[in-house]
Amino acid sequence: MAHPAELNWQRLPLTGADNVRDLGGYPVGLRQTKWHAFLRAGKLENVTDEDCEFLHRYGVRMVIDLRSETEVESAPDRVCTENDIAYIHTELGSEDLADPAKITMLEKKCKDGTFNAEDFYLPMLENTQALRTVFRTIAQAPEDACILIHCNAGKDRTGIVSMLLLMLVGVSREDCVADYVRSYPDLFASSEMQAEWASLSSEVQQAFMDMGTHMGSFVYDWIAGKGGARKYLEDACGIPAADLDRIAARLI
Repeated sequence: MAHPAELNWQRLPLTGADNVRDLGGYPVGLRQTKWHAFLRAGKLENVTDEDCEFLHRYGVRMVIDLRSETEVESAPDRVCTENDIAYIHTELGSEDLADPAKITMLEKKCKDGTFNAEDFYLPMLENTQALRTVFRTIAQAPEDACILIHCNAGKDRTGIVSMLLLMLVGVSREDCVADYVRSYPDLFASSEMQAEWASLSSEVQQAFMDMGTHMGSFVYDWIAGKGGARKYLEDACGIPAADLDRIAARLI
C-alpha cells in the first residue's frame, strides 16, 4: 500500500501549516499539470516533525520563501531541517497583512475610502528583480525536486508566482483564478485564522472578501495585458527562453 505522501493531494494533510496545495491536476489540453512538482503554502513556522517528514517524502527538496526579512526573522521556516532541502529567500513584497500595524493602516484606509487592493498588488507584480530570482532558481533546480513556494498566508505573494507558473504552461483563466480564490476557504478553515478574522473590523473583513472575489482576475488580466506569462517573464524579468522552457517542462 502506498504511503500517503506518495499520493496526489490537492491540499496536503498537514497539521502545522495552512493552505498547502499542489499545483498538479489542472487540465492543459489533453494533458494536466504534474503532481509533486510545485507546492504553494503559507508560513511554515509551526509545522510538526510529522509534517516535515511528510513533505520530505512528498518530494520537497527546495523551499522558496517570498516573505520580508522581518517576517523571516520573527517566524523562521522549520521545513529545512533536512540536509537535502535547499532554502532560498527573496522578498517579493513587504506588505504583510498579518502585521497589526498594517491592519491598523488598512482599517483606516477602508474607513476613509482610500484603500485600493490593486495598489497593494502592483509593487509585487512589478518586482521584476525578485521574480527573476525566483524563476531562475526554479529553472536551475534538480528536475526531480518538488519545489515549495510560500509567504505568510500563501495567498498574495505566493498567488502571484503560482499564477505565473500556471499561465506559463497554458492553464485556463478559469482554473488560474480558481486556484487563487481557493486560498480563502482553506485559510478560514483554520482556528488561528478564524480568531484573527473575528478580531478585524467589518470594514477590513469586507476588504478581504472583496480581494477574494476579484483579485485573482485582476492578477491574471494584468499578466495577460503584458503579453502573457512567458512574454512578461522573458522581456520584463529578463529570464532566458531556455529557462522558461525548463520550468514549463517541470509542470507539464
